[in-house]
Amino acid sequence: MADGQFPYQLSIWNPQSLITPADYETGTTLDGRPSGTGPFKLEKYDIATGATFARNDDWWGGKPNLEKVDFVFSDDIATQITGVLGGQADAIVLFAVVGGDALLSNPDVTVESISGAAHRQLWMNTREGTFTDVRVRQAVALGINRQELLDVVLKGRGQMGNDHPVAPSYEFFDSTQPQRERDIEKAKALLEEAGKAGLAVTMHVPKLVEIPQLAELMQTQLKDIGMDVTLNVISTDTFYDSWCKVYDSEVAPAGCDGGEEFGIVDYGNRGTPDVYLVKAYATGEWNSAHYISEPFNAAVAEYQASLDLAGRQAAIKTVQAIATEDVPYIIPYFYDSLIAYKKNVTGIVATGLGHYYLGSAGFTA
Repeated sequence: MADGQFPYQLSIWNPQSLITPADYETGTTLDGRPSGTGPFKLEKYDIATGATFARNDDWWGGKPNLEKVDFVFSDDIATQITGVLGGQADAIVLFAVVGGDALLSNPDVTVESISGAAHRQLWMNTREGTFTDVRVRQAVALGINRQELLDVVLKGRGQMGNDHPVAPSYEFFDSTQPQRERDIEKAKALLEEAGKAGLAVTMHVPKLVEIPQLAELMQTQLKDIGMDVTLNVISTDTFYDSWCKVYDSEVAPAGCDGGEEFGIVDYGNRGTPDVYLVKAYATGEWNSAHYISEPFNAAVAEYQASLDLAGRQAAIKTVQAIATEDVPYIIPYFYDSLIAYKKNVTGIVATGLGHYYLGSAGFTA
């Protein structure tokens, strides 16, 4: 079988791509048996506090500038920001616009915005309940103001979404597809036709980065089309039961089941859209919308088998069109990955997935 994604499978974006010694056993970890070819060697690791890497003088890329690199682990963005601004740290691997003002406005800090495919999905259960009629889903999609969401929630650091998970950063993205624009009157008419005028529904969202603010603004926007949206903001400790609570192998699409019918879930950056297209749409594993479309699945399979750019572009054109028309998920935007480091830091190369290449990193005088 042809695999158009084979180069991706061997890239840094795929954590299963590591080439390890033949005698590595399942369950072997890097701290238990360090091995690699990078500019630094793991010296110390603590799952709770951080890791220390020492310079690899035998690195094939030359002698690194830094003798050591310390990674300090913290889930609290305020602590991370205070560390950089206070001089206890030199860089932050990834941060968000929400809570990141002190970095974004500081002249002593360099902030890089990396466009990518990370996004939020507003799922709607297409199999049962409120959103089985495509007109209702289209009405919700027409009721939101994407530009306002992008400007207010992300402060412009992202790209507008069009209710499919193929980001403009992908080389095969179909830029000729018309952008879905807000249309309040059409949205009201669709709800009326579907017998759902004045629809009241609960939106389940995780207390995660900017998602509560996104949900609040969507709630306000959807009032304009007559919807009454109640927000249920949940800790990430329990939220994912609201998204996909159980695995069901009996009811198609097999997989994700038992969750709520309406909510926002987070999807991180990927080098290709395969995870989104397959797990969230074409199979049931993460398919919280319970979406089934044979034409969509066929287009995804065609895309994955295509060995040239033209073939992928043709298949993705179909994928985008079907996803936007059927709208099992609303994707309002793709947000930039933000990294920050002090002005005297040089040579860091970062990716949208949070990789930091430090082989050439150092400090200016």
